[in-house]
Amino acid sequence: MALPTDSPSIWNLIHYYIAYTPGAEIALYPWRIEETQIDMSQDNGLGGVVFKNKVLVQDALGTYVTTCKHANGRDWWVFASKTSSNCLYTLLVEKDTVIQSPMQCIGSEYMSGDGGQAAFSPDGNKFAWVGDFSGVNLYNFDRCSGLLSNPMLLPYYGRNSTYEIGIAFSPNSRFLYITQSYCILQFDLADSNISTSVDTVAHITVPPDTNEAITGYYFLMQLAPDGKIYVSANNSEKYLHVINNPDEKGASCNFVNYGFVLPAFNSFGLPSYPGNYPLGALHGSPCDTLSPPDTSSVGIAKINREKVLKIYPNPANDYAIVDYGFTDWSMGTAVSLQIIDAVGQVVYTQALPAYSGFQRLDISGFAAGVYEVVIKRGGGVVASGRLVRE
Repeated sequence: MALPTDSPSIWNLIHYYIAYTPGAEIALYPWRIEETQIDMSQDNGLGGVVFKNKVLVQDALGTYVTTCKHANGRDWWVFASKTSSNCLYTLLVEKDTVIQSPMQCIGSEYMSGDGGQAAFSPDGNKFAWVGDFSGVNLYNFDRCSGLLSNPMLLPYYGRNSTYEIGIAFSPNSRFLYITQSYCILQFDLADSNISTSVDTVAHITVPPDTNEAITGYYFLMQLAPDGKIYVSANNSEKYLHVINNPDEKGASCNFVNYGFVLPAFNSFGLPSYPGNYPLGALHGSPCDTLSPPDTSSVGIAKINREKVLKIYPNPANDYAIVDYGFTDWSMGTAVSLQIIDAVGQVVYTQALPAYSGFQRLDISGFAAGVYEVVIKRGGGVVASGRLVRE
């Protein structure tokens, strides 16, 4: 996990250490959590190591480490599991130090093995982990104290499956997705009975480049900065599966098997990163100690930073990427994107997923010319920029 600090050039890397012993079984588990700090201002912008491999935890660990923004909007909570238990190491990564809080042992224990995945909801209010046949452990999370509460076990459903391993929240934090080898389940966290809200939204099919057999099953999941959820396979494939509209209930989530073509073969892994980089301070909470008044110079700088909009390539032909990563989602999630042509007509509009940061837009059907790209919150313009279609 690469965690930014309030110094623009300083990043903290929180990583596992796995000791390899020749002749040991292939499935190796980590036994240390370490910290490395990078200063990107060093070496003419290429970056330099301030320190590396500082041991934070040494123990037999599970297979995930995951993070959530502290309620002050700057620091980071880091969770990692103790192997074959319901215990979680809780670390607070502050500006200049890492504090280890008491281990939290809460909820159901692992029933089988330590393979699995964990995630915080994008709004920072929920935490969940899943592992093999253990079912899904779901908790409320307090971003101020770092404490979990109200544990709930969503049992293993075994719907034409052999195990469950991957997990992801929808951008609006309402839906929880779980991969089981042959299918993907969706839970509605807004339902009065979450356990019975389960819906099967995907079934594995034969890859499009073969008519012989299924070559891999659903594995890990990752909510990406474009607001979509990508799903890897447990075998070598050149595709990712895609949940295009994860904020929608049931089949409306628009799941597509093999919906993203990779430039090379991939198996098992997906990039692991904090899904709530844009999550700011929890305004009005006891931990909102770093938020400056809106009239301060820092407050003005934050507002100006939100106005930053990047569009590339520009000029563009077939596609353009719109980067609105500085959007302050704590001010409300009704954020949209519009593209306006030279005569003032809106030629494209899209509601943006909560806490997303960029969109890749197909502009191949646009006429050549100059367009205005606008990010709006409610009726007001947050940021705008110019796009040239060649």
